[in-house]
Amino acid sequence: MTADQRHEDHGAAPSMVTLPGGHEIRARLHGRRQTKDGWRYEVGVLIWQDAADGGVEPVEHRAW
Repeated sequence: MTADQRHEDHGAAPSMVTLPGGHEIRARLHGRRQTKDGWRYEVGVLIWQDAADGGVEPVEHRAW
């Protein structure tokens, strides 16, 4: 399974997130909610973590 396939398995809408400095990364939009200050979006981005076999593997990290 590739990182792209793993990222698409969640069924959420594909989107782009702009990081400080203007760098853009692909993300998945999982939810949104309106607050008194505006909209908040729950997005998932792929990050790499250490695997049990000593390698690395992609995992999704979600944040509002």
